[in-house]
Amino acid sequence: MNGSTGTKGWWSAMADVRTPMALVLIAVTLAACLLAGLPMSAQALGSIHIISGPDAVRISGSTVTVTWVTDKAKPGLVKWGKKKGEYQHQVKETSSSANHTVTITGLSQKTTYHYRVVTGTAKSADGTFTTANYSDSTFTFADMGDNRGTNHDTDMVSVTPSFQNILNAAVAKKPAFTVHVGDIFHGPGDESQMEKMYGVFKAALQPLINVSSFTQYPFTVSPGNHEMSPCHPPCTSSFDPYAYFNQQMPNQPQNGPSGYLGTCFSFDYGNTHVASMDTCRYNAQATTYDFDFFHLSDAELDWLDQDLTTAQANHVRHIFVFGHAQAFSPDGVDWSTQSSGTQADLYAFNEMVLVGASGTILTSQDGATWTPVTSGTNATLRGIASNLPAIMVAVGDNGTILTSADSGTAWTAATSGTAQQLNGIVYSGSLFVAVGNAGAILTSSNGTTWTAQNSGTTQSLYAVVYDAEGSQNFFVAVGASGTILTSDDGSTWTARTSGTSQDLRGVDSGYINGLPLLGAVGAAGTVVTSPDGVTWTPQSSGVTANLNAAVNVFQFTAVGDGGTVVTSNDGVHWTQQNSNATANLLGIAHLHADDLKVSGYFGMGTGGALIQSLMWLGDSSIADYQSQRDRFWRILSSHGVDAYLCGHVHESNDSFSSDGVVQWLCGNSGSTGVGNGRWTLWSINGDTATANLLDESGNVTYTRVIQSSQP
Repeated sequence: MNGSTGTKGWWSAMADVRTPMALVLIAVTLAACLLAGLPMSAQALGSIHIISGPDAVRISGSTVTVTWVTDKAKPGLVKWGKKKGEYQHQVKETSSSANHTVTITGLSQKTTYHYRVVTGTAKSADGTFTTANYSDSTFTFADMGDNRGTNHDTDMVSVTPSFQNILNAAVAKKPAFTVHVGDIFHGPGDESQMEKMYGVFKAALQPLINVSSFTQYPFTVSPGNHEMSPCHPPCTSSFDPYAYFNQQMPNQPQNGPSGYLGTCFSFDYGNTHVASMDTCRYNAQATTYDFDFFHLSDAELDWLDQDLTTAQANHVRHIFVFGHAQAFSPDGVDWSTQSSGTQADLYAFNEMVLVGASGTILTSQDGATWTPVTSGTNATLRGIASNLPAIMVAVGDNGTILTSADSGTAWTAATSGTAQQLNGIVYSGSLFVAVGNAGAILTSSNGTTWTAQNSGTTQSLYAVVYDAEGSQNFFVAVGASGTILTSDDGSTWTARTSGTSQDLRGVDSGYINGLPLLGAVGAAGTVVTSPDGVTWTPQSSGVTANLNAAVNVFQFTAVGDGGTVVTSNDGVHWTQQNSNATANLLGIAHLHADDLKVSGYFGMGTGGALIQSLMWLGDSSIADYQSQRDRFWRILSSHGVDAYLCGHVHESNDSFSSDGVVQWLCGNSGSTGVGNGRWTLWSINGDTATANLLDESGNVTYTRVIQSSQP
């Protein structure tokens, strides 16, 4: 019997078979025929069936990949041509497989082809695909930013020497086009000053524009805060910098959403799509600044979502989005050292109050100038929490507990009932919980009267957090030898398996990419995370230094010995940041002061070490900012964006990677403009994008390879 046997002949051949096994075989074969949807004449026993596909994927301007699955392993082939049924070309597989993948090359751009796959006796129906409207040729493009000088007076005369060196190096590389992520000069100034600064900048760019192969958009700029503010308070705005930017940069694409023409736009070059976002939108009604910093409107996000949808429909292989402000970590990356005015070790921070060794307490009105206050104790203070405006509570050695009813100016001792060292404290909204050595746990509803609780462990507990992010609210305490305890009420505690035997010294909770996530850090760079406080997973922090504290606002930020700072936007991938400090960092906290319109981190440590990482919120709140940021991230991730190219933090690095999206920071201005003069040259070759971080001489200092995640 063979594949040419008709249906009637097949039944006749089987008519004399009476065994149960034969009947089973008949039933199975009939089912296979019906499921495959193929005529029984092609479904004789032993035939091959196509059970999935074929699908044309990874379509480019000259190539396509065809995939299909058969129920048996056998070499297959793809036939194709420009007319249905007329397949002049074919490619055969050289080895047997049930999962078939064949790549066709040498196709014409923007052309519809018909194709069919064949495996043994199985043949698919006719299918079609249309190639993309671009060339697959390799090319490079440049990314640079934050080249401003020390002040607008110097920028009216010339660009910084470092930026001139960068331009010279870029010209030698002959990039197809260049994207600039803003702060092209110092600014702001009056209209006459702005015109001079634009003139100097554009004159410097001309040699780079002359060598660019993309003559339509050889150089584009996503404006920064220095371009979008005509002045800083207390001066008064005299002109609209948005309109002035468009007047001075008339050759930018004009395809963005209404109200953002010239600052929010997109274009294609080869197999690559580039989109610009206006993250420093000029806002004449703003009360704090003249621009909406780190802000993306719904109109921009709606446009970006649709723009990237269209780009994917055109089968682009790479998508880059750029803007001045960071999308993922507006702070925690750019750190500066501050003077605390003390040599005492500092352990904790809350509501502009620092506590530390020998009863040290410091207060501040602005986060820059610190004033010592009398604590009434020589005991080291290791933790602080508050339910302001009612009371602040600090805890420390020998069971010390202090309270303050005036935001940290005057302090009163409270009776703790223990002599154990107390290491951490948290307030849940109705209950204070303090933890300490030998498993000590104390609770109080008012901060003055305390009750000892049974923790069920003798291990020292170093930190405690109240997780109010998920559907259940609970306390989490961490400590020596990987100890993790959880409690719904602060009195009954349950031990959890942490997955580590290292001491855990810090813990915090928050939302990461829209989902609640807990993270604990500890000795030798230990990190463990949990979505619910019950199941914990060890992660790799990438460092071996002891991590002593962590906070989760927008991202995880942990600090440790030797000035170590590591950040993560998902709890899995961690990046070490430059803290500009060498002291052991013992604590970290997040600050949001509405009157200052500032959000940021304070890290503190030995010898009075104090570091800050701040951002401006402008007229937006943290909730508004986080909502916009999370939606932006989801759009980038869902559309398979290779990288978000940005600036402002005055660093140059590959700062973050999650779900295939890389945030690439470009520019290093510092006090002398670009400073180290770093920039990035991207090489695009098929599905591979290679980023080379370069110094001002064009020497490669770091390389990152990104594979296209487009379907």
